[in-house]
Amino acid sequence: MIESLLSLMLALFLVWISMPFARWIGSRLEIVDYPNPRKMHQQAIPCSGGVAIYLAFFISLFLVLSIAPHLYQEIGSKVIMLSSLGALLLLLGIYDDKRNIGAQWKLLGQIAICLVAIGMGFRIDILSNPFGGAFHLGWLTIPISLFWFLGFINAMNLIDGLDGLATGIIAITSLILLPIALVSGSVDFSILIAALAGVTLSFLRINLSQKGKVFLGDNGSMLLGFLLASLAIIGSRKGLVFNVLIITFLCLGVPVYDTATAITRRLRRGLNIFSPDKEHIHHRLLSYGFNKRKAVLVLFAMTLVLGLIGIVLTFSRNSGATAIIIASGSIIAFIKRKWWIDLLKRIMR
Repeated sequence: MIESLLSLMLALFLVWISMPFARWIGSRLEIVDYPNPRKMHQQAIPCSGGVAIYLAFFISLFLVLSIAPHLYQEIGSKVIMLSSLGALLLLLGIYDDKRNIGAQWKLLGQIAICLVAIGMGFRIDILSNPFGGAFHLGWLTIPISLFWFLGFINAMNLIDGLDGLATGIIAITSLILLPIALVSGSVDFSILIAALAGVTLSFLRINLSQKGKVFLGDNGSMLLGFLLASLAIIGSRKGLVFNVLIITFLCLGVPVYDTATAITRRLRRGLNIFSPDKEHIHHRLLSYGFNKRKAVLVLFAMTLVLGLIGIVLTFSRNSGATAIIIASGSIIAFIKRKWWIDLLKRIMR
C-alpha cells in the first residue's frame, strides 16, 4: 500500500518536472503538430508528450525499487524489460511524428516490438470464461497476445484526437484497476498501475491548461497503449479475484470500438484502412453540437461505466453475463443514435 502510494505520488511529480524537457525536445527536434483541417487546435504545438510519460513512469518505478529493494525480486526484471520495450516504441513514435514514415511501416515496427515483448513473457496464456472456467490458449497464445498489444496501441493512437482524451481514458482505467490490485494484495501490479495512474493524471491536468501545452503525439499514445496492455497481462497472472483482462478490455471499449468501425468504414468504401478521416467518435460528437470539453466528458463517462460493468461481469458466473455483455456493446453503439445524443445534450446543459 505504501509503495503504491509512493509510486503514484512520484509519477505525479515527475511528469510535472519532465514536461518542460519534453516540450524542449519537441521544439528542438521539430516534433510539432501543425494545424490542418482535421485538427482541433489552431497553433503549432510540440507533440513529444511521450517523453514526459516515459521518464516519469520508469524513473518513479526505479526510485521505488531503490527505496524498497526487497521488491526488486518481484518487479525488477519486469520494469527493466518494460523500460527497454517502451523505449523502442517511444523512438518509433518520435520518428513517425517527425518523418511521417507511413502507417504500414509503423505497423511493422509495432509488430516487431510486440513480438519481442511476447518472447520476453508478456503474453496471454489463459483466458477466463465469464460463465465460469478458463481456456488454455496453447498455440493461439502468440496471435492473441499480438492482437491484444496491437489493438491497444493503435486504439489509443486513433482516439487521441482531443485534448486529454487518450490520457484520460488510460487514467480512468488505471484508477479502476488500482483498488483491485490493492485489495488483492498484488504488490507488483499495484505499484505498476499506480505509476500509470500518476503519470496520466498529472499529464492530463497539465495538458488541459493553456500554458506549456504538449500533445502526446504518436509516441505518447502508442506508449500508453503498450503500457496498459502489458500491465493488464501482468495483473491477470497474479491470481486476482477480478479478471483484469476483461475489465481492461471493457474500459477501452470506446477506442477499441472506434478503431474497429474506422477499419470497417474504410474497407467498405474501398479506402486504405490507414487513411485518415473525420468520422471518429470524438469527431461525431463535435458534429452533433458538443464542444470539445463536453465531448471528452461524454467519452470519459462511457469509459467509467464500461469499467464498472467489467467489475460486475467478473462476479457473474451465470446467464446474467450475457445481458451484461450486450449492455456493454449497446452503451458504445448508442453514440450513433440521435435520440441518445439529444438526451446527453440536455443532461449536460
